[in-house]
Amino acid sequence: MGLFSLPSAADVFKYLFTVDGETEEIILKRDKSEEEIKEEPKEKLRAQGTEENYGWYATGSIGASQISDIKYINSTEKITFEDGLGLDFGLGYDFGSTRIEGTLSRGHSPGGIDRGTSFESDTTVTSALLSAFYDFRSSKKWSPFLGISIGSTSVDHLGVGDSGFSYGLGLGISYKNTDRSEVYFKSTGIVTPEFNDLGITNGAYGNGTVGVRLLF
Repeated sequence: MGLFSLPSAADVFKYLFTVDGETEEIILKRDKSEEEIKEEPKEKLRAQGTEENYGWYATGSIGASQISDIKYINSTEKITFEDGLGLDFGLGYDFGSTRIEGTLSRGHSPGGIDRGTSFESDTTVTSALLSAFYDFRSSKKWSPFLGISIGSTSVDHLGVGDSGFSYGLGLGISYKNTDRSEVYFKSTGIVTPEFNDLGITNGAYGNGTVGVRLLF
């Protein structure tokens, strides 16, 4: 009589018996431990939370914007701004837990004070950004995210325009409301170290927006 079996770590055991020249096969299944049973739903949930998000998507959001006080180069004078409208829109690709996104972001102020003089004129700040995000998708529905951005920012203040290199940080939380869409809240801060033509330094603005992400 001969006997063969798989290693004990396997989930399925196969036994072959040879009796009088005839081979018989018996298959037994190993019972899983409580730890393995508890872990299986978590693994399935992680896979569902990432694989369903693969692909191209469109994004857009709208909310409030605050342009930070800006100081003039080699001067104690500064510009302060009122709150305004903030928005952004763009395209991206979702790899599951990470995303690459190209967006056009806009900050706005309807007025403020420039070197002690009040003004009522729109100031707009527009940024073309390339961003990388990481989504903490431990849950299938809720997903906090964090990202960094680089790009270029242009500003139009009192009829004078300028542009400069920018970098920024974004964070927020999204909710997967359907298989192909997510709604989210996002806070974004963008810094432009210097605008030479305007003679100002450390330009920055922040947007707090609510938006939607649509998978293609």
